[in-house]
Amino acid sequence: MNALPSHKFLPQQPALSESSTRLTHIFNRFQPSPETVVLLLAVLIGGSTGMGVVTFHYLIEFVHRLMLEDLMGVIAVWGLGL
Repeated sequence: MNALPSHKFLPQQPALSESSTRLTHIFNRFQPSPETVVLLLAVLIGGSTGMGVVTFHYLIEFVHRLMLEDLMGVIAVWGLGL
């Protein structure tokens, strides 16, 4: 059997530029511990959840004002029989 060399089937990887090697060096230098990653994720998730709660609260107030104050004020005139 004639076996072909395996390196012919491997994709060619592009050469790293100087800026990407510098960026890789910086990322490797500042590798956070797993506890730091969990802490950052907890802060990110907690902050986004808090912003979602505040946005939801303002949306409830907006719909309440729109439906009960503005719309009912316009519809109330129709019930007077003018």
